[in-house]
Amino acid sequence: MLNIAFRADASTIIGSGHIMRSLTLAHQLASDGAKITFLTRQHTGNLIDLISSFGYQVFSLSPPKSAIKQLNTDTWLGYSQQEDADECIAKIRKGELIDFLIVDHYAIDKTWHQQLRPFCRKIMVIDDLANRKYDCDILLDQTLNRHKVDYLPYIPEQCQLLLGKNYMLLRKEFSLTREKAEKKHKIDNDKTPANILVSMGGGDPDNLTLLAIHALMKLKQNVSELSATIIMSSKAEFVSDIAAEIKHHSWLSLIIDGQNISTLMLNASIAIGASGSTAWERCCLGLPCITLISAENQLTIAENLATEQAIINLGWHKNITPDMLANSINDLLKDKNKYNFMVQQCLSCCDGLGVEKVFNEVFTNV
Repeated sequence: MLNIAFRADASTIIGSGHIMRSLTLAHQLASDGAKITFLTRQHTGNLIDLISSFGYQVFSLSPPKSAIKQLNTDTWLGYSQQEDADECIAKIRKGELIDFLIVDHYAIDKTWHQQLRPFCRKIMVIDDLANRKYDCDILLDQTLNRHKVDYLPYIPEQCQLLLGKNYMLLRKEFSLTREKAEKKHKIDNDKTPANILVSMGGGDPDNLTLLAIHALMKLKQNVSELSATIIMSSKAEFVSDIAAEIKHHSWLSLIIDGQNISTLMLNASIAIGASGSTAWERCCLGLPCITLISAENQLTIAENLATEQAIINLGWHKNITPDMLANSINDLLKDKNKYNFMVQQCLSCCDGLGVEKVFNEVFTNV
């Protein structure tokens, strides 16, 4: 039985993506009998209860002692790397040797990896920035069109690289729903899409959900059959404000901590969202998206998907008005050829089978 430990965090600022993609891999490993442990810090908006609900062991790290800043990923530990490493070591050193220590954290680099080396057989990093030194045995970057040359300056010579769309870590619900999505798009080819899904990430600290709602209200004046579903986390700072904002609009529905995301995407025609890990889920189900960028780490994903014409990238959220967003949605509603082309481009970007490929390449026969 493999002994696997994950080091990842979630918060209203960091978002939930790092924990969610780590959980996707954890579920695959646990189904094969692995023992799973998470090391995660008690940030505001953490997902410790969610992790525990799956039966995994959780070592809760101390609340951050310094403020974390959304646009500075180096601050996201809330401690120095040495302090974080020391606390992790104190949690795990009395247990058995870890077979794979899997790290999904933008604020952790070679400094931290080297401190944890004596306590694990292999270190695996999940990343999508390619911007710092790593001391790892395996590095996974699921970014579309990511290339080996991007990481060569940063990794040890013997590091195994898993790069690009073949390794996108999606929950099994998406691969299981993909066939339904493909059939739906064939049937709905000539129908005007009018059901909008709004999902701005776990924390949405910039309250981009409100921007999307204002855009949809403008669009509703011209598209009477328009409806929208809004997905938010109960830990999001502005969730109660959004609930109050839409209370008197029956065509807007709010789902908090939704557990059936693939079904919600299947029932939607267009999404409004950021370019985090949810971007790959939308692609897997052929859901075109109007994208707003809210953090530096979303730039590459958004640019690559826009190049593939799988999304419409409006750029940095600070430069986007409700009118701009409403017009972009309206243009796509009217252009069925463009819409259908975007559906196919989305489907070609992600097949939903990445977690199985990662498992087969890294964790079998070890």
